[in-house]
This record gives sequence, structure tokens and C-alpha cells, in this order.
Amino acid sequence: MKYFIILLLVIIGCSTPKTISGKEPTNLIAISPTDTTYTNYFNVQPTTTPDGWDITYWVKNDSTRYTDVYIQWEKGGVKRMYSYPHVLEYRGQFMPQFLAENSNHIFMDHACATDCWAILALPKNNSDKAIDFEGILGYDFNLNQLVCRNYNDDNRLMVTATDLKRHKTKSVIFKNRYYSTDIGYAPLDTIIFEGDRVIIDCGFFNTDGETVRERQTIRF
Repeated sequence: MKYFIILLLVIIGCSTPKTISGKEPTNLIAISPTDTTYTNYFNVQPTTTPDGWDITYWVKNDSTRYTDVYIQWEKGGVKRMYSYPHVLEYRGQFMPQFLAENSNHIFMDHACATDCWAILALPKNNSDKAIDFEGILGYDFNLNQLVCRNYNDDNRLMVTATDLKRHKTKSVIFKNRYYSTDIGYAPLDTIIFEGDRVIIDCGFFNTDGETVRERQTIRF
């Protein structure tokens, strides 16, 4: 139990990235490949997605140039930017990198803490906000759905599912308290994406130390 509390404190303590609204910051420069101060430069290389979206990484030419990154995605009439404070101070796996895309979003994956993985969803329009999903348990990009873990005030496992196309987020809380059959991770067995609902199966220890299964369903 102590492990989960420490993990949550680490996640909460990280700086919160955000979509930049309105005019983009001035004084931005590209990260120089010859600047050896950027020990994780290999993680911030520009890329073009299969659908032709350009993803580039920028820093401000000021006191934040070795701490904060600005991620830009651009194609046609869409040009947007996402700020990620202090990410250059973390290990290389914390830098979001291109994972996949569909007709609505670009998906970038990155670490968010020890034993915690995240997916940054960048919308392919000028209106929707970019969302960074932490504690990823599963996803179906064809359905625009992502599932994340969390814990409520009772320290019970909470699973949250988001449907980006429907603009809906819903959660369920598991009844069993005795968590993981897999130390360090939410006790996930199976996630089934069915379009209008997500089915989540988890394994727990009961008071006798036996493994029990619990199924919860999130309906959109």
C-alpha cells in the first residue's frame, strides 16, 4: 500500500503540461544537435506522421531552454503547440514521441512516473484541447478510446475510460480492496473495447490471500 501512495505523490508532483491557446510563445528556437547539454536529444527529433503531420520540438531562448519543451504539430491550416515544463530534466522516456494516429488525433507516448505510462492525444483541428492521459491501462485508437487507472479516497482502484469522439469520460470503482496480483501495477487482467462500452476484468487478493476476479463495465 505504501508503494501506491508514493507512486501517486510522484505523479501529482510532476509539472502539468498544457495546450497553448492564442498566440504562440516568442523567442522559440530549435534544439541544436551539437548542444551536448541536451543529453536526451535523440528523444526530441522532428518527425512527420504517415498522414503528413509535422511534429517538431522547440525551446525558448531564455532561462528555460534546458528545462521546458514546446511540442508543435502542423498540417494545412492547423498549427498548434503544447508546452511541457521541466521535461528536459527527466529521463529520456518522459519526452512524448509519436506512437500512432487516426483521422482525429495524433497519439504520442511517454513515461509519467515509475511504472506509469502516458499517452498524449493531439487533436487534428483548431478547437479541441490536447489531453495527456496518465496511468494508461489500454487503448483502442480506432474507437478513439483510452483507459487509465487511478485510486479514490478509499484507496480503491478506479478505472476511467475516455471516448474522444463522443467527448465523454466515465469511471468505475472496484469493490475489492486487496490489490495486486502483479506488484507495482493495477491488477489488470483484460480490457475489452466494444464501442459503446468497455469491459474491465481485474484480479485481487481477498482477506484469505486467495485471488478473486472482479468485472466492471463502463458504458458511454
